[in-house]
Amino acid sequence: DDLVLTPPQNLTYDVTHKNATVSSDKIGVGEVTVKYYDKDGNEVEPVNAGEYTVKITVGEGVNYGAASELTADLWKFTITRASHDNKTASGSAMYGNRGTVDLSNLIEVGGKATLGTVTDSDSVLKGDQTINNKALSFEFADDASKVGKTATVVVKVTNATNYDDYIITVTLTVENKLTPM
Repeated sequence: DDLVLTPPQNLTYDVTHKNATVSSDKIGVGEVTVKYYDKDGNEVEPVNAGEYTVKITVGEGVNYGAASELTADLWKFTITRASHDNKTASGSAMYGNRGTVDLSNLIEVGGKATLGTVTDSDSVLKGDQTINNKALSFEFADDASKVGKTATVVVKVTNATNYDDYIITVTLTVENKLTPM
């Protein structure tokens, strides 16, 4: 009851530290050092989405002795994931050829990419599309009449460390020439 924790105000991930403050209205309390621990008990900076426990060390003061690793049941807070805008990407290849679209700069840390809906109303795609190492692989049918036509592949991104789930919509265009990779 001698020390009061004030949790951070904005508890949604935004790349900034989420610092709590500890105060006392008692006279003679020593210097207070605040530390944060993740759910596994590791000392960390409170930046990423997740659960945090606050522990403090109080230096010796005029009226109070020193104490370390103080905590209380209510000295916890959770940083929530931020919303993430859906993204778009594009790729192309010559008819009858394979192509890839690098999605690595669109998949947030910790995110897992999986195939979603494929829209191929012009039947330009051949076989299955795959995602490997954050790249979408595809193959076009060997049909010159498909040049300029497109297919759309939705890639679902789930479990990113700091963001809610989102999608990447990839538009694939059939070319009449080989596309450099």
